[in-house]
Amino acid sequence: MHIPYLKSSDAAFDSLPEHPVACCNWPEAFPAKPKASFRIFHDGENLHIRYRVDEPGTAAATTADNGPVWLDSCVEFFIAPDDAGYYNFELNCIGALLIGYRDTGGKVTHAPVDGLTTVLRHMSLPRLPFKERRTGPWTGTLVIPATALFRHRLKSWNGLSARVNFYKCGDNLSVPHYLSWAPIDWPTPNFHLPQFFADADFE
Repeated sequence: MHIPYLKSSDAAFDSLPEHPVACCNWPEAFPAKPKASFRIFHDGENLHIRYRVDEPGTAAATTADNGPVWLDSCVEFFIAPDDAGYYNFELNCIGALLIGYRDTGGKVTHAPVDGLTTVLRHMSLPRLPFKERRTGPWTGTLVIPATALFRHRLKSWNGLSARVNFYKCGDNLSVPHYLSWAPIDWPTPNFHLPQFFADADFE
């Protein structure tokens, strides 16, 4: 994947292709395929990702950051800037965000509060919990500064080579689903498998 450099603006997304999050890796157990896609660019300082989701039922119970957002209607971005580990950015449909880092030994470290607050979120749904219902399409935009990769000392996204994957899930929805952008060859649902991330080059 090539991630272009653009000046930051809402209009910047309009010029970009939509990438589908449509790999249904476990079709026998979890055949549901809600529509999900993303557009992506960076402006040097920040990475911009806009998700668009259209699913039969949407729900959110988690309002606190670093909570179990994956149980709700959730989109995710995982990135490994090197071979030492990877970051997971998990965003539910009302803007609650989890940021974690996993090293190769499996140790998990969550981002500190001051790191979470540097990541901007722009949601089409208000930040209020609600039970599952049909909302129509919803969008969520993440603006991630390079400094949010808190175990590294990145100052810019310019020229970075990394490995990435993007996901859509909803563990506690009436119809659970586990979709990915790059395919995952594993017997059971698991997004924490960096061997299935795909190459990404930042302009």
